[in-house]
Formats: sequence, C-alpha cells, structure tokens
Amino acid sequence: MSGRPMTTYSPKPRSRLLVALRRTSIVVLALALAWLGWWWIRYPHVPNVKDAPMADCVAFMGGKDFNRMTHRDRMRFSLGVVDKLKDKSFADLVAMSLQRDDSRKAASENVRQLDKNEQEQIGSAFMTLFLTKFYQQDAAKRAAYLFGMVMMQKAGGADAAAKKYGLPSGDQLKKSLANFITNQPPQSQALLSQFMLDLGKQQRLLGAKPF
Repeated sequence: MSGRPMTTYSPKPRSRLLVALRRTSIVVLALALAWLGWWWIRYPHVPNVKDAPMADCVAFMGGKDFNRMTHRDRMRFSLGVVDKLKDKSFADLVAMSLQRDDSRKAASENVRQLDKNEQEQIGSAFMTLFLTKFYQQDAAKRAAYLFGMVMMQKAGGADAAAKKYGLPSGDQLKKSLANFITNQPPQSQALLSQFMLDLGKQQRLLGAKPF
C-alpha cells in the first residue's frame, strides 16, 4: 500500500512578510528604548525652580546644561523664574535688573538663543510683572520713579546706563516699541500704554524729549 508523498509546509509570502515586520518592529522598539534610556541618563539635572534660590536658577540659565534642554523645558524654566519674582517688590525688581554680573549676562545670552517668539514670550511675562508691580505702588512712589527716569534722561544718563547694562537706548526703544506692543497680550498692552502715557506727561512737565 503506497502512501501519499509527504509535502513540506512553505509559509505564504504574506506570512513571511508579517514575521519580518514583527522582527523589525522588535528591533526598532529595542533601539528606541535604548536611545530614550541614554537620553534620560544624559539629560541635565534641572533645579526645582520653585524651591531653588534665585541665584541658583540664574546660574543654571547661564550654564551649558540650560542649552542642552529641549526648547519646551527651557521656556518652562525661564517662565518659572519670572513667576518666582512675583513675591518681589518693584524696588527689588529694579535692583535686580541693574545687577549685571557674569551669571546674569550668560543667562541673557542663552535666552537669546531661543526663537524670537519664545524670547518675546519671556520678555512679555517679565514686562507685565514689572509694570504690574510699578502700578501696585502708591502715586507718590510712581511719580518719584518717573521723575528719576526723566532726570536721568535729561542728564544723558539714560543711554549711558542702557549701554552699561545691556538695555535698549531711548531711540532703540522707540523704534521697537510699536512692533513690540502689537505682539503683546491685552494686559501687557494696557500696562505699557499707560506707562508710556505717564512717562510722557513727566517728560513734558520737565521739558525732556519724549521717547
């Protein structure tokens, strides 16, 4: 009695393709997990911006590790530093703005490496805080600050101070202000417009050239 000849099973082309895809997927997944692990190990240790001293936060922003973070994390950290200033008085903010040590200069340089839109968001957040604190003062203190600014302008000290501390001069401020205002949220626009009106009144009162 003769039996049927034995036949060997040969996978269909579709089955072979599915097997190859599964193997490829496993390899890709393993490589992706390895890369994520390597990235996580090498990712810089970021200070807790809420708990760390301001000096440590500024020093970190001026270091190389700040630039190793993603754009999203750099933005979050920078805005966190601005938010950390909410407990400061207007006088404290003025004093801090005039402190241009090496760490602050390095932090400013690193922030300037962000996209223009990101820089404007950080600048807008600080400007809004700065002006909010200014208008939280009583009228006498606001008038005193405006008087001092105008007298410095008349003495030629405003541009000298701007150059010393890396701030825009009066002419530069005037040229960029209109474009800057249009790109700000309504709250920032209102505060800045009111500030320029108040400053203009003080300039006219003291015979100084408006910005």
